[in-house]
Amino acid sequence: MDYLFYKFNTNNFRIIILASVLFFEQLLLGILVAGKESVLRYVYFISAIIMLLYIMAGIFFYNKRPGKIRGHHQIYEISFAFIGIYIAVFRILVVENGNPGVPAVYMAVLYGVAVIFVFNLWQGVVLYGSVTIAAVILMPYFNSGITVSNYRSDIITNGIIAWVVLFINYRRFQNAFIDKKHIEEINLELHEKSIRDGLTGLYNRRKLDEVFQEVCLKAERYKNDFAVIMMDIDHFKDINDRFGHSFGDVVLTKIARILENNIREVDVCGRWGGEEFQIICHETEMEAAGQLAERLRLMIEEQLFRDGIHITASFGVSSWSECGNDSEKLIETADSRLYQAKADGRNRVNAGQWMKST
Repeated sequence: MDYLFYKFNTNNFRIIILASVLFFEQLLLGILVAGKESVLRYVYFISAIIMLLYIMAGIFFYNKRPGKIRGHHQIYEISFAFIGIYIAVFRILVVENGNPGVPAVYMAVLYGVAVIFVFNLWQGVVLYGSVTIAAVILMPYFNSGITVSNYRSDIITNGIIAWVVLFINYRRFQNAFIDKKHIEEINLELHEKSIRDGLTGLYNRRKLDEVFQEVCLKAERYKNDFAVIMMDIDHFKDINDRFGHSFGDVVLTKIARILENNIREVDVCGRWGGEEFQIICHETEMEAAGQLAERLRLMIEEQLFRDGIHITASFGVSSWSECGNDSEKLIETADSRLYQAKADGRNRVNAGQWMKST
């Protein structure tokens, strides 16, 4: 997952939760607490409307998550913090006129933004820098009767401290993301190793069994046909005895590439065990599977594995419909046809009834 995408989704989820709480809080305060003609009441109602808009926008982005985070997404996530802090500043300038100290609501919003949301270094500078400058410059015009220097030092100090808290929170979030990403990569690597054959890189027997069961369920549900090809390298023991196991590994690897590179993307190929391979052909009838097996047989036969050395392979093919939608019979049929092909002289395909029409 991209870092900006993860950061945006985290902030968006928090915006939805916080905006929902603030919507009801500001609405109730405007109705029950503030005076009917007071400025504070209008502040509460305007805040409630703004929070409602953020709830709607947040739900939209949550249900229709962007494929790539662009400028307007970042403006959206930081604007919530801007509006929250500027409403608090407005209360300092207008509502709290004459109050000898920085209002608690301003402090709560200032530090709440730093702790709840995740903004990078420059977003934090723009956010807290602009708010602090606005408060300090505008304060004399709205609160001429108070000691400006005291207010100014309190606002600047708290702005700097809040920015430091925000930066620490950002770095912690960033490190947590990196750790999470690293763990995901390790888990993905471990998962790949658990389903892959170490030598050929193809799926192993365990993964083949898993895919086979999934394909059987799909074929049963949607009444689709599919086929299984079993393949075995001819005289593989003799190859190892004559040329060594390292050459046998080369043969297995090259044949794995031939199989992998010449089947469809939807088909699944894996090492069944030893020198035996399996191909699961999605939505494929018996004749098409038999033709595929024959093409693969010719490719292997024509491959030069070492100067003057050619290797052959035998194939057994069966299909889901042919075996009466019986998964065990399907594998047994393909396997028995493979061994029949070897008994009939090797380097051939046994595909049952399909062979009679060829």
